[in-house]
Order: sequence, then structure tokens, then C-alpha cells
Amino acid sequence: MSISECRATYQLSRSAAFLCVGVMALLFALVEVSIAQQLRLSTTIDSLRNELQRTSPERERIETLIALSSALVSYGASEAETTPVAEELLDLAQRSSNERGVAWGLCFVARRYEYRDNILFSRYAYDALHRFDVLRDTLGLAFAERAVASSHFYQADYDLALRFYNQALERFEQVKYIPQVAWMMYYKGILYGYQGNYIFSLSNQFKALRLFEQLGITLGAAASNKDLGVALQKIGSLNKALEYFRKSLAEFRRHTSTKARSATVYLHIAECYEARSDTAQALVYLDSAIVLARQDRSTFGIIALSGVEDLYGNIARQQGNISRAKEYFRAALQVLDSANIRGNDANFAVYRLGTLAFALKDYAAASVYFHDMLERSLRSGDKRNSSRAMLWLGKAEYELNNITDATRYGREALAAAKNIGQLEFATSSAEILAKIYEQSDTKTSLGYTKLARSLRDSIATLERSQQLAGLEALYNLDREQSLSELLRKDNQTQTIIATRQRWLLIVVGVMLLGVLVGAIILRRLNARMKSTNEELERQTIRIHAISKIGAEIASNLNMERAIVMIYQYINQLMDASILNIGDYLPHESSIKMRFLIEKGEFAPPPTVKMSETHRPAVRCVLERRAIVMNDEDIPVLVGVKPASLVYVPLISGERVIGVFSVQSLKKNSYPPENVELLMAISAYITTALQNASAFAQIQVQQTELEQQAAAIQLANTALSERNVHLEQLTGKITDNIAYAKTIQHAILPLESEITETLGEHFILYKPMEMISGDFYWLQRSEFSTLVAVIDCTGHGIPGAFMSMVGNDLLNQIVLEKGITSPGWILTELHYAIRHALKQTNDIDSNQDGMDVCLCRIDDSGITFAGARRPLYIVQNGEILTIEGDTKPVGGFQREAKRQFSSKRLDLDLSSPTMLYLTSDGYADQNNRITREKFGTERLERLFTDIASKDMATQRTRLEQALAAHQDITPQRDDITLMGIRLAAR
Repeated sequence: MSISECRATYQLSRSAAFLCVGVMALLFALVEVSIAQQLRLSTTIDSLRNELQRTSPERERIETLIALSSALVSYGASEAETTPVAEELLDLAQRSSNERGVAWGLCFVARRYEYRDNILFSRYAYDALHRFDVLRDTLGLAFAERAVASSHFYQADYDLALRFYNQALERFEQVKYIPQVAWMMYYKGILYGYQGNYIFSLSNQFKALRLFEQLGITLGAAASNKDLGVALQKIGSLNKALEYFRKSLAEFRRHTSTKARSATVYLHIAECYEARSDTAQALVYLDSAIVLARQDRSTFGIIALSGVEDLYGNIARQQGNISRAKEYFRAALQVLDSANIRGNDANFAVYRLGTLAFALKDYAAASVYFHDMLERSLRSGDKRNSSRAMLWLGKAEYELNNITDATRYGREALAAAKNIGQLEFATSSAEILAKIYEQSDTKTSLGYTKLARSLRDSIATLERSQQLAGLEALYNLDREQSLSELLRKDNQTQTIIATRQRWLLIVVGVMLLGVLVGAIILRRLNARMKSTNEELERQTIRIHAISKIGAEIASNLNMERAIVMIYQYINQLMDASILNIGDYLPHESSIKMRFLIEKGEFAPPPTVKMSETHRPAVRCVLERRAIVMNDEDIPVLVGVKPASLVYVPLISGERVIGVFSVQSLKKNSYPPENVELLMAISAYITTALQNASAFAQIQVQQTELEQQAAAIQLANTALSERNVHLEQLTGKITDNIAYAKTIQHAILPLESEITETLGEHFILYKPMEMISGDFYWLQRSEFSTLVAVIDCTGHGIPGAFMSMVGNDLLNQIVLEKGITSPGWILTELHYAIRHALKQTNDIDSNQDGMDVCLCRIDDSGITFAGARRPLYIVQNGEILTIEGDTKPVGGFQREAKRQFSSKRLDLDLSSPTMLYLTSDGYADQNNRITREKFGTERLERLFTDIASKDMATQRTRLEQALAAHQDITPQRDDITLMGIRLAAR
């Protein structure tokens, strides 16, 4: 319609036009209100909370609580936010006999048990479902079906879970409850990921993400980004996974109530880096995850903390630190058990401990763990882990020679695995049953062997299809992103049109013009969309071809067979009369064609000199790019003359290793899309060539290894004899060190002697190695008691020798010379050590010495002397630190004479008083996360906190504080710490 016709129509129907304008204005207003309500879900929640503050009749309050619970769940609020509202709703509805309120209350209270106890979760969800069915409440049925679906998902009933998710989705769409439509797509995406259907998984997650973003539900968008990352992580696309994890993290950080969810994202990022073998970076993210998880005591927080402990354990296990791995796995289980979480996470935590014991060949312990896992799994309805537990019980009982139990568990595991479609578990069950029957029933054993082989083939087929699906899923995700961007631009165009239409409400003529312009724009957009879809279809065909060719190449080490397959596949997509692949040999300055196929037959491969720069193959290598010739004079390489060709470089890292070419007898055979496809295939060919070369090298090496085997056998015999000698020698050394430990302990004061002399006390004595450079010393006279903690230079054997020397010299000074002044004792000890070790001020002289904290306790008070060690006194909640002299006992001496001072301390002993004597090992112990030492100030605060406790409690608190700080960091020095409570008088 022309503009003049529009104007004529306008003149004839002016009043009708104004009526239409009014109707359109009303429709625009209604649409805008609907969109605004969806975008302001958080505002709705605030309004409903304010409504609850007002006094209202029970029925109205119940309806408000239902609306608030629905909004909170749709917004993605945490368990801590939703549970109190749901519990109030259920309690109020039950007291007022409001059936609708009870149904909604049960539905939302069920979420409290979602991760803690799946049996209770399922019971509440089904109860709500039956009640909603009686009430004919469509929205209620949708929410209940969502909960029921999740309960089946946790039980590994994936088909049933999908059915209920689809039913819930259909009902939410029916009532136009769009936020929950997004959540259903989100949960379906997770479920498809568990089934290995990554195309559907990524597609559903991306659709959910777009809806969440349109509705302004940022927590939902963060969750979708996270699970898009999880799906990408499973198919090995780690870079893209990290991209989505970081998007998720940015969203979660905007909410103070999502620390646990942020911790989970950090955990996934750590797993990505661990998959890359970048353990250092993985630990950085794990440390961030554990800090956040410890701050959130919700169910999410506890599960996140358990997951962090589990990954720490995995890393420790891979590093060979089995004892530390076991500690982490136990910690992961303890975190869940302490919070009474009886779900899949707890079952898997027990599995970790069981497989660790099995790997260590402690089959009895493994059997105990797997029995525990089976009982837990059956109680929580976890069919996947109960099947896994029965499988491993069969393995453990077989190793323990309990054939009857092994057979029973193997059969039960096979049946359970088949029921839930777990091919891997079923295969392993068949394999263990074949092994069990091997001795007693050959026919049955053979049957299980054939079954296992058949299942293995099925798994291999499935894995190949999943690899292809993974490639297609990645492609589809990129496609979704492209469409999303296009739709975003279209929406911007529509917004411009809508703005114009609002102006047209004032000037009808302009409105009609705007509509006309809008129609033209929409027509163009439709053309663009059609063109885009056609292009996407062509790309889909190409990506399937690339995936299929890549899979065939990857599964073949025979390159001739692989080349024939490539030739066949490419000829289905384009004309390729000639195909060749060549190796670039820089040391020979040539390209040696490895394979040449002409019209389906292998031909003798030629060699091209790099000096022949007119040849396309040489240009391809030199210019490191694809060379395309569609209608040019092409030089003949061998045989027939091509009319068009493509040469693609084969690049490994930064190095060109060869060329790949297809050629046609027809002109213009290779448009850009065909060139792109060939470049994609070249990556697979590069890998295949390298694999084939490696395989050939392995075969050559195998021959060499066989020739070396005899010589190695002779060497091994001699080595075995030498090892026996070394083992005997090592045993003697270990026995000698153990005996030295016995001798060293013999010089330490007896516990009964210390108790009789000092009364209430404790000693924390932790040598870094079997024997120690620290020791404690006690001498009692008629009127006083001398007590000391001494830290000798070094630890292990050198430190232990110094401790023997120091103990002997102290006894001589006190018992033989009768010296009891602490300062004088240290002065005498200094010169005695320098004499005994022949120490001089020569730089090459032995300079070993000791740090000492020495006290004399008598009826009138305390006298203290220290060599680089202080004395700590705690009284009435305050600590007094008495510093010693800054010089050590023994070692290098700059000054003419070294004299240690005594400090007399007159203490009011009418109130309880604690003395603490320490070596420097405790305060100097560092941790792994911050590399910081425990520190003197922190130790002093700890002394102040524990001084009023009994001796056993003080020692325990000190051990716990040290263990928490140290974590998995190795002990760096000997640790000695003595606490003495002075009797009040």
C-alpha cells in the first residue's frame, strides 16, 4: 500500500483509527506490565514479605505464604531463606485444616530434605502430589511434579525423572509460569548431562539461561552458567567450561547468601585445572572454595565443603601421600555425617575410602567400607551407588577368598546395573563373575567373559557416539549463542519499532508509516533468519562429516586404511579425484609424499624439492596457509593434470610437519566452505600421522627392548642380590636409630619423677624425625628444682648427638660442681660445649649450639635464665613474657667473655599461675595456604586462653591448634613445650 493510499484510508476512517489506537495503547500497557512483573520478581518477594508483617486472617496469610514460597523457589533463593517460610505455611495450614495450604506446605518443606535424606524428600513430594491431584490445582501439581522428578533423579531413575520434569514443564507452560519453565529446562539439562546426552544438555541449559536473563533471575542465570560449565567439563572442553564457570562466579558474588554456591564453582574450576595436571592452580581455587564453604553452614555449604575435602584427597592420592588422602576422605565423610546428610554425596565419600583401601590391598578394610556404603545407599534409595557398592563388595570378597559372598554380590551388582542402565558397572560385574567361575565352572566363566566383551564393545560404541555428540553439542552451543545474539539485535529493532508505535498513538499517519517500515524491517529480518538457518544447516552437515572422519582416523593406527576412509568420506562431500599427504623434511629440504591416491587407486608418491617454489605444496609450507587454485594453470605433480586443488598445511604446535591436498579434474570445485572443512580435517590427520609414527617407533623399540631383555635380566639378578644387601643394611640402620631413640628417651626424666617434683604439668614432645634435637631436663635438690627445655642445633641424628652432650654436661655442672644459679649454669654450659666440640672462632670450626629456657623453682619464687628463649607466665588471664639473653649456648663467640644473666621473679602465688617453657618449633611451624608461621603472638594468646584449663585439656588444645594450622604441611622442626602449674600458697 502506498503512502497516498494510506492517507486516503486515514481520511475515510478517522474515528475508527482513533479507536484502534486506544485498543493498541491498552495492549501495549498490558504487555509491558506483564514483562515488568516477571522482571521484578525480587520486588514481588519484598512486597510479600511486607504483607506478612501486617496482621491478617489465617486464610489470607496462608495465600501470602504460598505466593512467597513460590516466588522464593522461582528466584533461586537459598534453603535458609525458603525453609522458615515453608515451615510456617505448613504449620499454619495444619492448625487451620486448610487442605490447599497443607499441600503447598508439604511441597515446599520437602526441599529441606532434598540433599539430606532422599527417602523423606520423596515421601513429602508424593504426599503433596496426591493432595494437589485431589484439589485439581494445576500450578500445585507442577511444583509437586518438579520435586518428585528430582527425587527420582537422585535415585538414578532417570527415565522416570525425565517424565515428571516434562509433565511439570507442560503444566508451567499451561499456566504461563515462565520462571519455573526456565527452571525445568535447567533441571532437564542436568539430567541429560548425567545420561551423556550432551547435545540436549547444553541446549536445555542455554534455553534456561536465556529465559533467566530475560526475567532478571540472576541466581538462575548463575546456576545455568555453572551447569553449562559442568557439561562442557564432562566433554573435555575445559577452556569453554572455565569461561562459563567464571560467568557463574561473577553472578553468585553479587549475592551475599550464595557463598556455598560460589564455593561449588571454585571447586569445579579447581577440577578443570586438576584435569590439566596444573595442581598448583587447582590448589589456589580449592583454598578459595574451602574458605567460602566454611562460612556457609547450609546444606549447600556442607556438601561444598565435603567436595573440597574430597578433591584435596584426590590430589594427595595422586601425589602418593596415601595417609593424607585418607585423612581428607574421612574429613569429607565426617562433614556430611555431622550434619546428618544421608544422600548420594555421603555414599560416594564412603566409596572413596573403600577404593583407597582396595588399592592398598587392605581388602578386609575395603569390605567394611563397601558394606557401609551399601547400607547407606539402600537407606537413601541411591540405586547407582548401591549397584557400585555391590560390585566392589564382589571384588573385595573375591580377594578375601570368600567365594560364596563374592558370587552373590557379583550377581546382585550385575542385575542392579542392568536395571539402571549402567554399562560400566554391568561390565565389571560380568568380569568379576567370569574370574570367580574360572576355576570351578569353565562354561559359566566363558559365558560371563563373552557378556563382558559384548558390554565393553557397547561401551566403546557409546563413547565414540558421545565424542561425536560432544562435538555436535559444542557446535550447537555456538549456534545457540549466535542465534541469541541475532535475537538480541532483533529485539533492539523491535524496541525501536515499539517506541515509534507509541509516538504513533499521537499522530496516526506516522503510526501507519511506522507499521509499514516495521513490516519492511521484519521481512528483511525473516530473510536474514532464513539465510542464517540455511547456513546453519550446511554447517551441521559439515560438522557431522568432520566428526565422523575424525572418529575413523582416531580409531586407526593403520594409516593406509585411514587414508582410504578419508578419501571415501571426502568424495561424498566434494569432488576429490586426487588426494595426497606429504611429510615436510626440513633437513632434506623437501616434501616427501607419503600417500597419493588417484581415482581411487594408490599411486607411487613423489618427492618435491623446496626449491620448486612454483609448486602449491611448497607454497603451502613456506606460507603456512591453505593454497586454493580453482581456475588456474596448475603444474602436474604426477599422473593427470588437475583443474582445481587445495593444499592445507599440517601444523603441530608451531611447526609445519606436512601437507594435505585434494584435487579435482573440474574447475572451481573448492568454494570457501569446502576449504574450511578440509582445514578442520587436517587437524585429525596431523594427530593420526603423529600417532602412526609413534606406533611405528614403538614397534622398533619393542625389538630393541627384547634384545635388551636378556642383558636386563642378568643385571636384575645382580641388582636383586645388591638389594637384599641394602635391605639388610637399611634394616640395621633403622634398628640402630630405633635403639638410639630408646637411649635418648632413657635420658629424659621419667613421667613419675616429673609429677612427683613439679605436680600439675604437661609435656608436648614431637620430634620431627625418629630421634630429636630437643630435650627436656629436670634436677631436684633439697631446696629447689631446676627444669629446662633445650633446643639443640639440627634435628634427627645430629640433633640427637647434641642433646646427649648437653644432657651430660648439665648433669656435670649441677651434680658435680654444685652450681644451681640458672645464669651461671648456662655460662658454664657454654664454655663446656665449646671445649667438648673444640669450637674456635675460625669460620671453618664447628659452630653447633643450644637455645635454652631454664628455671629454678624454690619456696621464695622463680629464677630464670634463657639463651635465645623466653619464659611465659600466665596469671589472672594476663601473660608475662620474660626474655632471655640473645646469645646461644655454644657456637661462635664474638665477645671476649660470654656471661648469661639470672632474673629473679617474685610472684604472688595466691592465684593460679602457669609457666610455659618452649623450643621454637611450635611457633615457627608454617602452614600450606598462607605459608605463615604459627607465630609467637598467636602462641601467647593461646597460652592465655588455656591457662585456666586442666593439664590434659591444655595439651589437647595445643595439639588441635597446631594440627589445624599445619594441615598437610610437613613438620619443619622438633617441637617441645612444657607447661607447669605452680601450687598456690
